[in-house]
Amino acid sequence: MQQIIEMAKGFDWSPFWISLKTGIVATVICFFLGLFAARKVLKMGPKARAVVDGILTLPMVMAPTVAGFFLLLLFSLRRPIGAFLYEQMGIKVVQTWLGCIIAASVIAFPLMYRNARAAFEQVDPDLIYAARTLGMKERTIVVDGFSKSYAMTGWRLGWAMGPKELMRHICKIHQFGIMSAPTTAQFAGIEAIRTGDDDIARMRDQYDLRRRFLLGELRSMGLDCFEPEGAFYIFPSIESTGLSSEEFCERLLHEQEVAVIPGSAFGASGEGHVRISYSYSMKHLREACSRMRKFLENLKNEQK
Repeated sequence: MQQIIEMAKGFDWSPFWISLKTGIVATVICFFLGLFAARKVLKMGPKARAVVDGILTLPMVMAPTVAGFFLLLLFSLRRPIGAFLYEQMGIKVVQTWLGCIIAASVIAFPLMYRNARAAFEQVDPDLIYAARTLGMKERTIVVDGFSKSYAMTGWRLGWAMGPKELMRHICKIHQFGIMSAPTTAQFAGIEAIRTGDDDIARMRDQYDLRRRFLLGELRSMGLDCFEPEGAFYIFPSIESTGLSSEEFCERLLHEQEVAVIPGSAFGASGEGHVRISYSYSMKHLREACSRMRKFLENLKNEQK
C-alpha cells in the first residue's frame, strides 16, 4: 500500500485535474445552453427550425480534428475575433484552459441539445396549457351579462370583473366614454344576483321539461334530432322531407303559421336542419308540435 501511495505522489496529476475541471464546467454550460436552445428552436417556424437545427448539430457530424482546427482559426491571435479578445479584453483562448472549455462545450453541446429537444417534444401540450392557467387570476378579465343567465333580455345590462388596479382604469374609461346603464336596471341586476338563484333553478327545470318534451315530439314525427345539452334551442334534421331548410321553414310558416329558423342561416353545414326555440310555455309548444305534425303528414300525402 505504501508503494502505491509513493507511486501516486510521483505522478503528474495536473492533466487529470484539468480534464476533470474542464468536463464539469463544460457540462454545466452545455446543460443550460442546450435547454435554452432546444426551447427556442421548438418555438420557431418549420423552415427556420430546420436551418438552426442543422447549424447547432453540425459538430456531431464533423470530425473532432476538423472542429478543433476551426476553433483554432476562429480564436487565433492572427484572426479578428482572437485579436479583439486579446487586445481589448486581455483574453487568450488558444492553448489555455478557457480554450479547453470552449472546445469541450462545442463538441458536447449538440448531444445535450438533441436530448433536450427530444424531451420537450414528448411533453403533452395540454399539460403546458394547464400550467399556463396557474396565476391567471391576476391576468384575467371576465365580461358577462344578465340576458341569458337571468332572462333579462332587453335590459342591456352587463358586468366586468378583473384585477382591482386594472378595473380602476377600465371604470375611468367607461365612465367618461360610454353612457351608463339606467339606475333601475342596475338595481334590478343587483337584486337578480342577490336573490335570483332560486329562480334560475326553477327556470332550468322548466327548460329541461320543455327540452325533453320537444325532443320526444320531434322524434315521434320521424325527425332525427340530437339532444341539446345547453341553451334553449333544438336542431332537428329535416332531410327526410326532401325539402331544403328554407323551403321547409317557408311552407311551415305559410301553411301552419309556425315560425322556425332554417339551418342554412348558420352556415352551409346547417343545411338540412332547422332551429327551434323552446323558450315558450308548454301550451305554445304543444300547439306548435301539433301543427308541425299536421304539416309533415300533409307533406307525406303530397309525396305519395
